[in-house]
Amino acid sequence: MPDVSLVVSHPPFRDGVAAAAVAPLLGQAAFETNLFLKYPLPDLLKIAPDPAAAEAAVRPFHDAGVAADIVSYDVLCSMPPPLTVQSFRFTDHGLLFLLDKEDLIAPFDALRLLVTWRMAGEFRGAALAGPKVEKPRGGRLMGHVAFAVAGPIGSMLVNHLQEAKADFARARAARAALKQKAGPEKLIADLYLLREGSFCRVRLDQGELDYSGLGPLLRPESLTNWNTLLGEFRKRSTAMKVNDDMIRTRPPAVTGKYLTVERVIDQQSLKQYQINYPEFYSALLAWRIAEEMAGLEGAGGLALELDLPVAELAGGSPTAPADNLPVAELVEPGPPPPAGPLKGPPPGWGRKS
Repeated sequence: MPDVSLVVSHPPFRDGVAAAAVAPLLGQAAFETNLFLKYPLPDLLKIAPDPAAAEAAVRPFHDAGVAADIVSYDVLCSMPPPLTVQSFRFTDHGLLFLLDKEDLIAPFDALRLLVTWRMAGEFRGAALAGPKVEKPRGGRLMGHVAFAVAGPIGSMLVNHLQEAKADFARARAARAALKQKAGPEKLIADLYLLREGSFCRVRLDQGELDYSGLGPLLRPESLTNWNTLLGEFRKRSTAMKVNDDMIRTRPPAVTGKYLTVERVIDQQSLKQYQINYPEFYSALLAWRIAEEMAGLEGAGGLALELDLPVAELAGGSPTAPADNLPVAELVEPGPPPPAGPLKGPPPGWGRKS
C-alpha cells in the first residue's frame, strides 16, 4: 500500500481569504465555500498517493490563503484502541481505572490530553413507518364536484393534491415517531496517558460510567457527576490539555465533507480513507501533542502504538491489587466545583501557512 497522505484544513483561517479563489479547489460554489471558511473544525480536503503529491495538492490552498496540513494516513490509523472505563478510584498520586479485563493505574502527571464530544443516542428497535394517515373527509365529494365543474382533468388534479397531502402527513408523523424513538445524547471523552514515549487511550462514556468513585461528591444526576469528574481531572493534572471543540461545534459524521477526489488511490475504496470524525480529530490532537513534546517537525515524534501491556503503560509495573492502593480523600466543598476555563488546543503542527 502506498504512503497515502491526507491534506487537512487547519482553521481558523486568516481574514481576507477570497471564497472565489478557494471555491474551484473544493469543487464548490462561492457561497458554499464561505461556510467552509467559517467552519472551526479541520476537515479532509484531498487524498494523495504519496507525500510529494500531497505537497503539490496543498500548495494551491496555501496560495489561496487557506492553512492546511499534510497528515500521514498511517499515522492517524496507528492510534491505540480506546480502552473503555467501567469505574474509577482516586488514589494519592493518580487514578485507578477499572477496565473490562484488567485495571490501569494512571498517575496524574501522566495525563496529557482530554478530548470530549457528544454522541447521539442510539435508536432502539426498527425504524417506524409512521401511523397510517387517512385521506381527509370529503375527498370523494370534492372529486365529484371537480368532475362536474372541470371534467376528468380537474378531478384527477384534486385527487393528486389530496394524495400528496396525505403523503406529507405520513412523512411528518414518521419523523416525529423516529425522533421520539431515539435516545438522548450523551458525552464521550478520550483521555490520553503517556508512558515512555507511547500513548495509551482510555474512553469514558457519560451514560455507562460508574461514578461511585467520586465519594462525597457523588450526585444523583449523571451530567453533574460527569462535570465533577472532568473538573477533578483538570485540577489534579497541570500538564493535561483539554479540547471541547466538538462540544461547541457539531462535527460531521465522517471526514471529507469538502473532499474532492480525482481518482481512487491504488484502486481502494474512497470510504477507506474517510474516518469517523471524532476518531479523526482525537487522533489529530494527540499527534499534535506528540510533535510538540518531541520538539520536531513532521511525523518524527512520539510513537502512538500501544506497544506495552495495559497494566504497565501508566503505572510502570503490573497493576497492584486495588485493596493495597492508598485512596485519596475527596472532600465535599459544597456544590460541585465549576469546570473552570478550558485550555485551548496546542500550537499547530506540520506544514501550515
